[in-house]
Amino acid sequence: MEIVGSKVYQYDLPLAWPLPLKKTKLTRRQGLILELKVNDADQGVGYLYGEAAPLPDFSLESLDAARQQLGEIASALAGQQVDPESFNSQEWYGQPVYPSVAFALESAISLPVLLADDNETALPVAPLLTGSTMEMLRRIESWSSCWPVAFKLKVARGELKSEVYRVKQLLEALPEPVCLRLDANRGWSLEQAVEFARQIDSSRIAYIEEPVDNAADCPAFYQQTRMPFAWDETLQNPEFEFSPQTGLAAIVVKPALVGGIRRCESLVSAGREAGVHVIISSAFESVLGVNTLETLARIWAPGEAAGLDTLTAFEHHLLDQPVALWQRLPEPVLQHMERV
Repeated sequence: MEIVGSKVYQYDLPLAWPLPLKKTKLTRRQGLILELKVNDADQGVGYLYGEAAPLPDFSLESLDAARQQLGEIASALAGQQVDPESFNSQEWYGQPVYPSVAFALESAISLPVLLADDNETALPVAPLLTGSTMEMLRRIESWSSCWPVAFKLKVARGELKSEVYRVKQLLEALPEPVCLRLDANRGWSLEQAVEFARQIDSSRIAYIEEPVDNAADCPAFYQQTRMPFAWDETLQNPEFEFSPQTGLAAIVVKPALVGGIRRCESLVSAGREAGVHVIISSAFESVLGVNTLETLARIWAPGEAAGLDTLTAFEHHLLDQPVALWQRLPEPVLQHMERV
């Protein structure tokens, strides 16, 4: 496949409510859309897309840094022949590529191969509970569709006593088979995490992501509480190499934060071989990025409830209708973004 040309656009979308992160509250989501014009031997000339959207407080790189690197690589790709089945941005570029940029490049170039492997079966999702406790309870009380296997809830955001009370209320409101996936984002010390876990019915907790501020203390947390844990931020360390740990229930893979599709493939394979759950999750990308993640989730972790219930955070979406492979995004969508 030949890369005929490339463009990079930047979007700026309002959120439906302020999104609390570790140190920041987002009111708008900004990201980059890579457009590649390609000439394929079978399909002819067409367009492929990828998204780079660094998440403040979590991504190693800033939006400005991602924009500069993505622009440089996109320009260098023009006129190049690439193999969608084996393309690895790190190997092609010959130097470190930011995680969000790697995700954009590898999504765009590998998209035809990914879609060929996609079985397009229905994808279970773990809904994200947000807002006040009362808003969460109202959402549960008005739930009218089939119950998911689990809901996801962020914890370690306030006083420990309040966190315990909220979790207990939600568990009481949920039907017995439904559990919670908790995410502490390394917000507690080992002592605080243990104190929290000892006050919760751990049989209703599928796992807690990054329960302690030092990942090396996760096995100790499990030994003291018997509450399973999951790795999320731990996977984002470029030096991380997977090895099973006592109490490790799942790895939560966010390709935009971990470093692209190729690196994630190796983590997914290692996790499945070790018998832990593999959860594909978003980092509040736009609908374009989430669509790619849905494809990856169906291929890599069929049957697992993915962490992709993030589009509700947007006031409106980048595009309302899916665009077929090889087709260009509608002109109004492109005009709504800034070409960078």
